[in-house]
Amino acid sequence: MDVINTTGYPGRQQTEEELRELLDKSKRQARMFQTTLSSIADFAYAFDLDGRFVFVNQALLNLWGLELKDALGKNFHELDYPHDLATRLQNQIQQVVKTKQRVKDETLYTNPAGSTGYYEYIFNPIFAPDGSVEMVAGSTRDISERKRVIDGLRDTKARLDSTLTAAEVATWTWDIQNDRVVADNNSELFFSVTPDEAAGAPIARYVRAIHPEDRPRVENAIAEALKKGSYETEYRLVKPDGSFRWVVARGHVEYDGNGHPARFPGVLIDITERKQAEENLRENEARFRALITATSDVLYRMSPDWSEMLQLHGSDFLADTEKPSRTWLQDYIHPDDQPQVEAAIQKAIHARSVFEFEHRVRRADGTLGWTFSRAVPLLDAHG
Repeated sequence: MDVINTTGYPGRQQTEEELRELLDKSKRQARMFQTTLSSIADFAYAFDLDGRFVFVNQALLNLWGLELKDALGKNFHELDYPHDLATRLQNQIQQVVKTKQRVKDETLYTNPAGSTGYYEYIFNPIFAPDGSVEMVAGSTRDISERKRVIDGLRDTKARLDSTLTAAEVATWTWDIQNDRVVADNNSELFFSVTPDEAAGAPIARYVRAIHPEDRPRVENAIAEALKKGSYETEYRLVKPDGSFRWVVARGHVEYDGNGHPARFPGVLIDITERKQAEENLRENEARFRALITATSDVLYRMSPDWSEMLQLHGSDFLADTEKPSRTWLQDYIHPDDQPQVEAAIQKAIHARSVFEFEHRVRRADGTLGWTFSRAVPLLDAHG
């Protein structure tokens, strides 16, 4: 049998040299990759298909205060991320694997050293030659300063808009997690707080200024807003001299990356005059109802242009109105008298004078009757 000696085979020697060159090139590229990603301020990392870290750059390790060996092979739960946040991140990794689409999101995060920041992150699929996802790459950027600027601009815009749409307005922002309310100068007047308190006082200091009868209702509205996001309620604020002002408060709750209430900006508008007008209206309506009950005459109220009968108390002579009517002329006035009634109405409207006219009407029992109708116009300050 012939024996072939391959030790000095030129082709094998060339193949081994090429392999060594490829390995050396691969190692150089790996070192360059590692050095480049560890020199940037952003966080760079990669996961396997189970959502465990297979690469972490130095910036992210510094944030965690860990060595590389303590991070590789672990997921967010094992790295002691808050449960809700870790669950969200792990689910998003699986979303990238299944959909082959990138995910972009933001979150609030507090590192083990206690430093809190707001971060924007992107998870991207890494594809194998056959088109399947073999890994997930990620990058994260600290956007805390940008968020502070955006939040500041948002607050400024909200306060400006509120000032332009209301005469007596106060604005406030409640830092819920630190329980500090920052208010403007008008809030100092509304709640009778000092400038130092307006710069940051607990919410309880402001609730204390609310009328005792309204306080439980307002506290319930605040608790409900923390759950649902929106807030609007009316209440009285008691002044140091014992007087009170009616206000309407509107706001909305902003949540952090973990879904917890974080900020609560809002606006306060003085509605004392409106409340007084409503009370006067209620008193006038009560007097009108008492007059109707006590009199045997027919009483009615009309719209300024007489197109609608707002209310009629017929005293069993005419049928009472159950709701405002635009067909009152046809319902109550004899057809032959309608033109003369309309003419008398127009004359009274143009002259802003008393309407007086004698005419026939359809009575409550369906028969015809005669009545002398008299209406006095109620003029505003401009006549």
